[in-house]
Amino acid sequence: MTGALRRSEVDGILTLTLNKPELRNPISDKDVLAAVVQAICHATADHEEAVNAFLEKRAPSFTAA
Repeated sequence: MTGALRRSEVDGILTLTLNKPELRNPISDKDVLAAVVQAICHATADHEEAVNAFLEKRAPSFTAA
């Protein structure tokens, strides 16, 4: 992922790296904060279930995991 946040997943471990060194990586920057929240939401099992359910044209079965 390019931009404000870099995302890396190895062996099931998600690492998010702030990527605006010229601005000293301000978490208060709305774009950085939005990228962090989006990356966390996309890393959940429920997000994967939502995408799969949509692609398979079925109702999702969420687990809050």
